[in-house]
Amino acid sequence: MIDRPLLRNDPEEVGAWQIRSRLGLGATGVVFGGVGPLGRSVAIKVLRPDAATDPNYRARFRAEVRALAAVESPHVANLIDADVDADQPYHVTRLVEGPNLRDHVDQFGPLRGEDLVAFAHDLAEGVAAVHRAGFVHRDLKPENVVMGPDGPVLVDFGLASPHDMTEMTQIAAESGTPGWIAPELISGADAGLASDVFVWAALVAYAGSGLAPFGNGAPVTMMYRIVHEEPSLDELDPVAETAVRSGLIKDPTRRPSLGQLCHLMGTPVLERVA
Repeated sequence: MIDRPLLRNDPEEVGAWQIRSRLGLGATGVVFGGVGPLGRSVAIKVLRPDAATDPNYRARFRAEVRALAAVESPHVANLIDADVDADQPYHVTRLVEGPNLRDHVDQFGPLRGEDLVAFAHDLAEGVAAVHRAGFVHRDLKPENVVMGPDGPVLVDFGLASPHDMTEMTQIAAESGTPGWIAPELISGADAGLASDVFVWAALVAYAGSGLAPFGNGAPVTMMYRIVHEEPSLDELDPVAETAVRSGLIKDPTRRPSLGQLCHLMGTPVLERVA
């Protein structure tokens, strides 16, 4: 993550946490770098004032906090503190040192061979941990994967929701980011585990080629390609091609599980990847 200076209207503190820098900006919240009473470095996500007055966004933020509290994995940034009832709700997670996946690829180029296989496995373990906790992530994308010293870490659950949260279906159409969203969501279906599997495959394709599998362009163009066209994988390291192509199958009922896809890449025994 890249530290950026605070803006004039940014908060200086939330709860017991001092805010020191900006780390990222999303559609509904800002992620800050901060420190705690004992000097511990943390990441603090604060819901923007306009989003904090919207019941749907507050419900989404509560779901995110529940997900973070329930998930246990070295490949997911764990929850340290939260206040979902504050005027500006916030949560605090451990700070993962390193660039996000997009910045890493821009700076160092695509991953190859064993490095790509390890990335795919570790990312699958993080996503599987979300699923084991009863959640679907819904917003996997390069900016939400930090390349930490011990492998990739998921750092933002902005659209995560429990499987049985029927009230969240009202905002399902907003789920995901163009280019990093499963075709069934674009077609209006609810998110399921297979939806995250599709984007896992897209992220592995990006990590191993430096290219998004459905290219770039306007959101409507991207969504059309995802639903109707096949991915471009010409630059992808062959070690991942079979798994990625299988994970990007349009029909979610035909998509293999994360464990099956990792097996296709020849990874070790995956007790914790479903």
